[in-house]
Amino acid sequence: MGELFGDETIQIWHEAIARHCTAGTTGTVPRADRWSASQPHARASADVTWENSSERGWPCLRGTSSPKKRSIIQYEPGALGVRDKARDNGGFQVKTIREYVEAGILASEDLKDALQLAMQLEFATIPPYLCAEWSVKNISHHARRTLHRVVIQEMRHFALAGNLLTAVGGTPSLAHPGFLPVYPADELPGGIPQQLPVELKPLVKEQIAVFMQIEHPDFPPVGRLLAQHPTIGAFYDSIKETFRMNPPKIDPNAHAVKVPSAQPIRTVADAIETIDRIKIEGEGLPDSPSAPTGESTSHAHYYLFKELYVQRRLIKVNGEWSYSGESITLPEVHHFEPSTAEPDLSLEFRRVLTRLLIDLESCWTSGTDVNDAAMSTMFELQGAGEALIERGIRPEFTWIQPPD
Repeated sequence: MGELFGDETIQIWHEAIARHCTAGTTGTVPRADRWSASQPHARASADVTWENSSERGWPCLRGTSSPKKRSIIQYEPGALGVRDKARDNGGFQVKTIREYVEAGILASEDLKDALQLAMQLEFATIPPYLCAEWSVKNISHHARRTLHRVVIQEMRHFALAGNLLTAVGGTPSLAHPGFLPVYPADELPGGIPQQLPVELKPLVKEQIAVFMQIEHPDFPPVGRLLAQHPTIGAFYDSIKETFRMNPPKIDPNAHAVKVPSAQPIRTVADAIETIDRIKIEGEGLPDSPSAPTGESTSHAHYYLFKELYVQRRLIKVNGEWSYSGESITLPEVHHFEPSTAEPDLSLEFRRVLTRLLIDLESCWTSGTDVNDAAMSTMFELQGAGEALIERGIRPEFTWIQPPD
């Protein structure tokens, strides 16, 4: 992914595309500085011509707003993907998780693109989890500690995906507006539909249900019911199968972020082990939503959230897992709402977030140690976010253009 917001590219809302997507016609669709499936806050417009793609029969958008290049976007109705780096044709392609899963074994460039998407996917869950964590008034409450544990693991998964990307010769791209999701979201990055919108809300029971939805395990009966929507677990399986069947060249000296208890990625076997770790700790294992089938007491995220939802700890009873353990009381929380005040009350928070993305990207592009580059910024972000929530203001996880 590269610079997406100059006059050499056009960003199109998929809802606008769905409305205007008639081959051979010319029209005007929104151009914007944000990417959203549900909130098309257009800032400008671009003249476009729809054509048929010879490869798949999908419409193809040729933008005419730039005197330098003609931007090309492929769009599959109903599927929201990630914006990709401008190719030789001067445009970017839209790819969904469905496409990666259906492709099975990925080509070299597709593998890099899939790993960039994995970084976006892992990051997309962090702002909702952080807002819920910061909303809990008692910092020692079990629910807040649980959320903190999940956030830390998601951050590690995000870092591991970045390490996989650099190991195969790619470069993580975080420091631009398009990396950040827009909330509420009815899709996760890569076109994974969410029945319950993913929003930034306090830790209330309804929000825990959203978190369970995000982390739902790949249980076979559910998988058959939702066969039209490939899962996160299937997406990681495609990446893993590519490493196994079409091993890419691994750069053992690639820049990487150090992750506790994770070995450096120096071989294909290391890469596969890294993918397995992401799946085991997250949502990708083929397990039952009722209870885990394994022996581990270090449960995947879904089961941690379900404990909070049913307000009982998950324990073994006569050799079977059961939500019949110690009672859990949901915590007292700060409630918050988006602010429409001027000047923007989240301005400093947004500045810190932007600096954090720049600092994190530098860890992979220049080898800066994450403790030197980003750790203090992470704590600064937490302080700014907590202060807003205590005032009843929702932190805005949006990019702000840094000074030159």
